[in-house]
Amino acid sequence: MITKTLKYLLTLFCELQIALIAVYVLTVLFLQIVITPMIIFTLVGSISLNYLPQAQAIYLIGSCAVVGAILGLIWANSIRKKYGIVKFHAFLLSTPEIDGRHDRNGNAIAKPSGQEGVYT
Repeated sequence: MITKTLKYLLTLFCELQIALIAVYVLTVLFLQIVITPMIIFTLVGSISLNYLPQAQAIYLIGSCAVVGAILGLIWANSIRKKYGIVKFHAFLLSTPEIDGRHDRNGNAIAKPSGQEGVYT
């Protein structure tokens, strides 16, 4: 009886750890999508430092960052609903030309017969 309880508790603890790691990874990937437009808008707003007084430029940069964050949240939610966060990042990181599945025009490349794993 005690061994079953210990086994159950240990399994529950391990599953909880895995779930927490998965939530952490998905949160980081989601925040990467949110931060991208925020950084772009902040950089565009920082151009105002050359043309406005510093106090006004700081407010403009801050408002550009807020607008970028709001647009980033909207964009990240649309990506999450349409593709999924992990699938979207996998698409960004994939290299089909290097993997040998497609050429530059997107046409599938067939394997030569008798040569396993070799693409032309």
